Amino acid sequence: MASTSEYVVKSYLDAAEQETGLPGWGQRYTQLSGGRFRGSTTFINFGHLAIGEERLNLTVAQSTSPPVGKLALIVPMSDGNDCLINGDRYAPVGFIHRGGCEINVVSEGVERGFYVVVDEKALPGYDRNKIGPIVSVANHANAAELRTWLSSILMAAPDAVRRAPGEMEKVLP
Repeated sequence: MASTSEYVVKSYLDAAEQETGLPGWGQRYTQLSGGRFRGSTTFINFGHLAIGEERLNLTVAQSTSPPVGKLALIVPMSDGNDCLINGDRYAPVGFIHRGGCEINVVSEGVERGFYVVVDEKALPGYDRNKIGPIVSVANHANAAELRTWLSSILMAAPDAVRRAPGEMEKVLP
C-alpha cells in the first residue's frame, strides 16, 4: 500500500498570510490587536482524515469554513477559551464545524487549537441535514486527554512518516 500521508509545518509573520495555512479552507483573517503577528499551522493529512494545529499570538477576527464535504472537530488548547462565534460568546471544549458553512470567530489573546477533519463519506450513517453548521461540544471528562493525544500525533508524525511510511495510516481510522 502506498503512503498517502503528508506532513506540513508553516510559520507566518502576517495574519493575511496565515489565511492560506489550512488546505482547502476558506479563511479571511483580520488582526485586531497591536503588535507583531506570529503564527503557525501544522498538519498531517491522510487523505480521508487530517489532524492539525493552528497557533496565533494576537487577537484575530476570522471568517472561516472547512472544505465542502468535510466535517471538522475544533478543539481549543484550554477549556473555557472564551471566543465569539457568529457574535455569541462561547467557552466550549470544542465544536463541530460543517464544511462549506462559513462562521465568524474572534478569540481573545493567544490562540492555540487543534482540529480533526474527516470526509463526510467516511462517517457511516452521517446525515449532513441533521447537524447544524456549528455544534458546540459540552464539557467532557477526557478533553485534556484528547488534546494530549492530538499533540502527540503531530509531534511523532515527522519521524514516523519518514521512518515507516504507511504505518500511521494503519493506526487511524
